[in-house]
Amino acid sequence: MKLLSSLLVLLVGTASALFQRDAGINDWKHESLGDLTDLKFLESTNLAYTLSTSGLLTLFDTEAKGIIWKKEMPAGEDFKLRYLSRNLLAVSQKRALLINSASHIIYDVPFDSLMQQTDANVVTEFFELKGNVYAVFAKGDRIAIYKDYQQVAILEYKAAKSLELIFDRKTETLVFLVLQEDQSLATYIVDVLKHEITENQLVAYPGSIGATSRTGRYFSI
Repeated sequence: MKLLSSLLVLLVGTASALFQRDAGINDWKHESLGDLTDLKFLESTNLAYTLSTSGLLTLFDTEAKGIIWKKEMPAGEDFKLRYLSRNLLAVSQKRALLINSASHIIYDVPFDSLMQQTDANVVTEFFELKGNVYAVFAKGDRIAIYKDYQQVAILEYKAAKSLELIFDRKTETLVFLVLQEDQSLATYIVDVLKHEITENQLVAYPGSIGATSRTGRYFSI
């Protein structure tokens, strides 16, 4: 696993400054965070969420150079961080934790009890729609929709593997990319307001499917 450096340094006059407006003013480093696996800055603030290899999650003040709060994450799980409206979503292949900026856990979603296929890949999207915060988790043949702080729906679909979810903010559409049993690609449209999922189109793709990722509004294969 590629580690982020534990020495978070503001470099004078360079684009690598954590906050460019403070370049040359707040040159600093902090060694108590450990080696980092993920790091998310809160826009328009001096705050950052950090996650270390030891499972230590912190809210860190880059101006005061200190930890505001810290929390030990469940051991043995590789979490990835997403944040929206100061709420932090930490997702592993086993669970999802929604944590607010005061370090309180809003919900803990164990995927194995929620979805049938315990060895399937989990994909996640986290977005705001019509004043509500949505977290959507897809695994195996089920997709779970959380609105604000509670589960509102579980939908079923047919696929061999869940690949990616993208919420298109321009069209307010959640698009779901899956690998079918015959190794073809398909996309679904997930309506989080009506709690419906409909097949959108089949995608012809020559060759085998390896790693997939998201680039803006598009899937990268």
